[in-house]
Amino acid sequence: MAAYAALVSLARTIHLILHNHRHSIFFQQFNQQIDHLLEQTTLLQAFLEDFPHGDDGLQARIRDVASEAEGVVQDFLSKQIQIRLKSTRRSQDVQFQTHQDNISDVHQKLQKVTKGMDSIVRQAMESAKDSTEGENLLKHRDSSSASSSSGLLTPTAGRHVVVGFEDDLMTIKHRLCGQSSKLQVVPILGMGGIGKTTLARTAYDDQLVMEHFQIRAWVKVSQDYSIQEILSNLLVSIKPSNENQCDELLAENVYKGLKGMRYLIVVDDVWSTKAWDDVKMIFPDDDNGNEDQSWNLLRQMVFKQEDCPVELEKIGKLIARSCGGLPLAIVVIAGLLSTVEDYEIHVWKLIKLWVADGFIKSSESKSFEEEAEEYLEDLVKRSLVLVTKRKTNGKIKICGIHDLVRDLCIRKAEEEKFLHRNFRMLKILDVVNSARVDLLPEVFELFHLRYLAVDYNTQIPASISNLQNLQTLIVHQGKRFKSYGPMMIFLPYNIWMIPQLRHLVSFVFYLLPDPHRAISPLENLQTLSEVRDFRCTEKILKMIPNLKKLGISYFRGKNDQDYQLDNLLHFHQLERLKVKIYPAFLFRRKLNLAFPPSLKKLTLSGWQRPWEDMGIVSLLPNLEVLKLRDYAFRGYKWETSEEEFRCLKFLLLDKSDLQHWITESSHFPILKCLVLYRCWCLKEIPDGFGEIPTLELIKIDDGNISLVDSARQIQEVQQDWGNDAFQVLIGRYNTFTGDIK
Repeated sequence: MAAYAALVSLARTIHLILHNHRHSIFFQQFNQQIDHLLEQTTLLQAFLEDFPHGDDGLQARIRDVASEAEGVVQDFLSKQIQIRLKSTRRSQDVQFQTHQDNISDVHQKLQKVTKGMDSIVRQAMESAKDSTEGENLLKHRDSSSASSSSGLLTPTAGRHVVVGFEDDLMTIKHRLCGQSSKLQVVPILGMGGIGKTTLARTAYDDQLVMEHFQIRAWVKVSQDYSIQEILSNLLVSIKPSNENQCDELLAENVYKGLKGMRYLIVVDDVWSTKAWDDVKMIFPDDDNGNEDQSWNLLRQMVFKQEDCPVELEKIGKLIARSCGGLPLAIVVIAGLLSTVEDYEIHVWKLIKLWVADGFIKSSESKSFEEEAEEYLEDLVKRSLVLVTKRKTNGKIKICGIHDLVRDLCIRKAEEEKFLHRNFRMLKILDVVNSARVDLLPEVFELFHLRYLAVDYNTQIPASISNLQNLQTLIVHQGKRFKSYGPMMIFLPYNIWMIPQLRHLVSFVFYLLPDPHRAISPLENLQTLSEVRDFRCTEKILKMIPNLKKLGISYFRGKNDQDYQLDNLLHFHQLERLKVKIYPAFLFRRKLNLAFPPSLKKLTLSGWQRPWEDMGIVSLLPNLEVLKLRDYAFRGYKWETSEEEFRCLKFLLLDKSDLQHWITESSHFPILKCLVLYRCWCLKEIPDGFGEIPTLELIKIDDGNISLVDSARQIQEVQQDWGNDAFQVLIGRYNTFTGDIK
């Protein structure tokens, strides 16, 4: 929905400004207008969540005014930054006058969009006033108006104040309003008088919680409870009735009233587990209870009068379960099972596009990327997105949509005029594989740009820092240069002056400029790759403290002290690391690396350390994926021991001179996948792999017959243990390489 997306984008833009001191200072004169604009935006978001299929004309107005408001805010910020960058002593008077003109202009524009937003809110309230959701919206509006009129958030009558339980309150709200569709029970335990009821009441009366649930009810049990009284009180909250009913009929009516609804029931003052056991069965679980019905419906629609083949029944039930009990989702997936959409997209790119377009709502407990992953999983459950490939940790790697869903998206985009011709408001620009290699200067005047993907260019200009909202910069090696082999680009120092930058990704190598003069850290930066001859200085650590993914390569023959790679240990958020050392590097066997315990995925290439040094890798407590390429470790024998690889699920050895591998099943307790390529000297795969209960796959090339034989023997052992799903895949090396990058 374009209207909702425009509101989310506007709210995010305002939040980014308010939380950036260097930017918020420009808006001091407009604090009241900006706060009011944010309140109205939040209110309209709640309105669209409750009335997603409302008046198309109203939604079009919301989209247009929200986009206009974001444009006003962004344009003013852009001009103020440009004035500051161009400011000189000789032009101070001119700059001051320009500043004053901008303030006067933006004041008028903000007044216009604020009036437009107020008018829309009145129209929305009018259309919703006769519904329960509308009453909640009116309460939300009144409370917002009361707080904003005084300029301070002051306690109101009846408001519950929770002191010392703020973290618990946030946890409860997160569990209540999270993405899970399953029935959840949230117990609050503790001695009498510590504030359990107050904590529950605060969460119960929270505006977000009130808007999230269609039905809310509060019942008190106490020591001498009556089932009939509890059920009667529940039924009054759900469906008022004056009839006297027996316990069985009360329970049935409560169950029917809650069935299919999103409900919150607080059961207060429970003194024993028996009391809970007496009432818990009346609460329907729509997610788990419909699995058999979902499977029967899917089977009937796909196979009509025929029986489902036995070999398809297991996967069929998984598909039915993924539909989340939604009949419409089952109908859609049943019609699409025989067809697959041609186009696929990597999830890492899709998520970056969503974040850049402002589709993802902010969360205190999760990053935008984590929120986006949950959105994607939800779309998969609704059968609107097709999963093509998953990672070893179960997360989606590649996905696509069916052509019918694509056609629907195109029609909806046309209806809502989702694409616009205002080029200056462009947020996403992807010119990969375009005919032009050099970037036009006009690109660096697109202040609203958040995502920029380009083909190889030898020099990124200093004007890149004009793009103050840029979150993702991706550089590809264009077709024109691919015949030249790996190449390198040069980044300007100004790359350190883009505060919103989250991902700096290159498919060619680049040199990271020394940040010695940089003032403010890039706290949002999560991804850096592929950096050539990366120097992990203390200044770098301070500049990118929240890095999660790093890819580095080494060509030069310097002493390892120049690179200070022991400091990698201090990247406390780092989860994925790739280190590649090229043959020309003279000191590769002396290049000391230290890894942070937060690492989940590690790729080492060309390091050439002895297998005896494996301890610095094998003892990493969170390591799930390990890829060792191009003689990352050398030697004829590798012997593992207890307490190693406790969390490892995926292991790859590609190009190794290893001959004897001594290990036991307990040394890889939860391994799922073992990949061996170009291990020409290895005599056999250790027998212990046949006893790993979690092992699902061994993948090897056909260049080593003895490995093929031992893999077959392990398959027999796994099958003897009852692991019929275990597979051995054998093929030519060049047919597998695309699967292991």
